[in-house]
Amino acid sequence: MLYDKLPVLFLSAAASEKGDSINSQIAAYILSHSDAVKGMGIRELAQQCHVGIGTVSRFCRDVGVGGYAQLQQLLMEYHPSFERIADNAAGDLAARIGQEISLAADKVDMAQVKAVAEEIQAYKRVAAFGLMKAESAALCLQSDLLMLGKSIYTNVSFPQQMDYIRTSGKDTLILLFSYTGAYFDYADDLRDDRPLFPPRIVLITGSREKAAPYIDRVVRFDSRQDQLGHPYQLQLVAGLIAQEYAKLTDIS
Repeated sequence: MLYDKLPVLFLSAAASEKGDSINSQIAAYILSHSDAVKGMGIRELAQQCHVGIGTVSRFCRDVGVGGYAQLQQLLMEYHPSFERIADNAAGDLAARIGQEISLAADKVDMAQVKAVAEEIQAYKRVAAFGLMKAESAALCLQSDLLMLGKSIYTNVSFPQQMDYIRTSGKDTLILLFSYTGAYFDYADDLRDDRPLFPPRIVLITGSREKAAPYIDRVVRFDSRQDQLGHPYQLQLVAGLIAQEYAKLTDIS
C-alpha cells in the first residue's frame, strides 16, 4: 500500500462533496491537525469542528470508518510521506516521470490492453475506479471514451465506488486502476479469501503480486512502485486502452 487508509478515505470524501459541506470540513480539520486529534475524544473533536457528537459519528460512517475508535486507530497508523527530488526540480522531475512512463510503456501487456478495449465495447455497463491519484487515470479514460461515443461511470468517493461494486451484476465491467494492486486492502469487508464477485473485474496495476481470485483479468506494467511514477504510469495505460478502443470504432 503506497498510502495509509486515512488519507484515502478522507480525501475521497472531501473531493466528492461540496467544499463547505460538514463532512468536508471535518475531514479537512482532521487531516490538518492529525497529531492533535490523536489525543482528542469525540466530544472535543466535535467542539473543535463546531458540530454535534452525532455529526462526527455520522461522518465516520459516511467515509467508511466503523466508528470513532477505528478513526483513532487509523490516526495512530497515519504516517504521511513524500518523495523529494534534487534541487533542479523541473528538469529532474520531468526526467524521472519520463523514465517511469517509458518503463511502463516498454513492458505493458498490450494483448491484455486490447482485450480490455474489446470488453469495453462488448459491455453496456462499464465503470472505472481508482483511489486518490489513481482515480485520475479513471477520469482520463472516462473522458477519452466519451469522445469516442462510449459513456462509462466513475466516482471519486471510495465508499460509493465500493457500493457500486457490491451492487453490480454480471452485466457490468469494472476497471480498477491500482498502482500497487492493493485496491481492496482499503475495504474492511472485502479480502482476498472472498468468493467471486458478480461483476467482471479488471485490475490495471504495476504490481507483480498474484491477483485475488475475484479478479478476472490483470493488465500489468513494469513499475518501481515509487511515488514519482504515480499516477503517470496508470494514465499511460488508460490512454493506451482508449487508443485500442478507438480502433474498434468508426470515429476518426
